[in-house]
Amino acid sequence: MNKRIFFLILLIFTKLLFVNAQDFHFSQFYDAPILLNPALTGSFSGAQRANISFRNQWAKIINPYETYSVSFDSRLSGKHSRNGYLSVGIAFMKDKAGKSDLATTQGLVSLSFHQRVQKDGYLSGGLQGGMTQKTINYTNLAWDNQYDPNIPGFDLALPNGEAYLSDNFSYTDVSAGVVYSYESSERAGDAIDRLNFNLGAAYYNFVKTDKSFTVLYNNPMYPRLVFHGKGILGIHRTSLYLVPVFMFQKQGPHREIVLGTGLKKELIGKANFTGLNRAPAFTLGYLVRTGDAFIPYISIDIAGFSLGISYDANFSDLKKASKRVGGFEISLAYINLGSKGNNNLPGRNYRRN
Repeated sequence: MNKRIFFLILLIFTKLLFVNAQDFHFSQFYDAPILLNPALTGSFSGAQRANISFRNQWAKIINPYETYSVSFDSRLSGKHSRNGYLSVGIAFMKDKAGKSDLATTQGLVSLSFHQRVQKDGYLSGGLQGGMTQKTINYTNLAWDNQYDPNIPGFDLALPNGEAYLSDNFSYTDVSAGVVYSYESSERAGDAIDRLNFNLGAAYYNFVKTDKSFTVLYNNPMYPRLVFHGKGILGIHRTSLYLVPVFMFQKQGPHREIVLGTGLKKELIGKANFTGLNRAPAFTLGYLVRTGDAFIPYISIDIAGFSLGISYDANFSDLKKASKRVGGFEISLAYINLGSKGNNNLPGRNYRRN
């Protein structure tokens, strides 16, 4: 029954076509969990988790886009932690793009609560707040007032004639999200039949902010709505799993849809299998950002660490300029399992949840 529900919801979102990319994004979006949904704060198997992501996009274009993120979240243990618990997290993100060094720097704090609602299911809610700063460097840009017909060309030493420009502005942001997590597994020898999934929604930019780099007018900051899901579906009597994922987000006129699946192999043996799920594993898979890129990826899980590598092969109209070179992305996560009691959590088998 739960498998049918998961695939039905996944099918609904695959019907949404076409995409316009947001200002920044990660293809491995589940490896930046706090940026994906505040309710994912603390939704993992263990006591503490750290995530690092780096993305280099369109390297064939001058001054490629680069995005970094670092996050840390922790479960706050309590007397009734078996039925519900509180988690906190922090995240930092920086995005730098283009000849103007257009940069976005963001610092966030998250708080979430996870409540058991059935034997194998948790309902989580999260809140997030922080500051965002945007900066720009005009010195490398050429303006029409700097054109010198005697060269002919642009003389950047000439005044640009733009009197109403600012090189930075900042604003606060508040967001909220919910996630439902379900997990059921049964072990038979070295094989495990498993059904894990989570489904979530998040809403960003509760605080209305209309700002831009010019004082003459303000650009509207649209709210951003995100839906996402991930599953780990055990193939009967094997140590293989299907790992389908999807994400849909909409901000004003812009939409982004990413979906795909992976095949995970868990290396289980009598010596390395434990109740804390320390068994090493690797996953091969692909994602598609509709209308934009095909994204193969590989991930390796070992001793609490998870390393993910992906590459965006661009097939949109931008391929003429990018020479079909998209974005290289790498992520690294570490989960400190802590005590055995921390294994009784939602998403405890989501190695990179």
